[in-house]
Amino acid sequence: MQTLRQRYTCPARRAHVDRNVGGRLIRAFCLFAALLLSLSLAFASQHRSTSTKNAFKRENPCPETGKPRGPCPGWIIDHVIPLDCGGPDTPANMQWQTVLEAKLKDRVERKDCKQGTRLTE
Repeated sequence: MQTLRQRYTCPARRAHVDRNVGGRLIRAFCLFAALLLSLSLAFASQHRSTSTKNAFKRENPCPETGKPRGPCPGWIIDHVIPLDCGGPDTPANMQWQTVLEAKLKDRVERKDCKQGTRLTE
């Protein structure tokens, strides 16, 4: 004959077991998300600072509009020495380039400067 204790499981105890399983799932998901984030940061190119870019615009207004802020149609800000090749993210290492010039320069940089290669001006 079964005792009352063997036949009846407490709902609170069952909930405790479910919470443990849920907690493990949440921890596993968080670890997975952290791993993905760290991998994406490891393979990403060097970060460009928005404040540095804005400082460059203040010192060198857009060639098209003459304004120190806002869009500059047909022009982009380019690093003279690419960040991936050891160039600093400073206004002194930035220049205005037309979109076409920038595409051509990027094509040459990709060929000549592999990730981790250091260049000097």
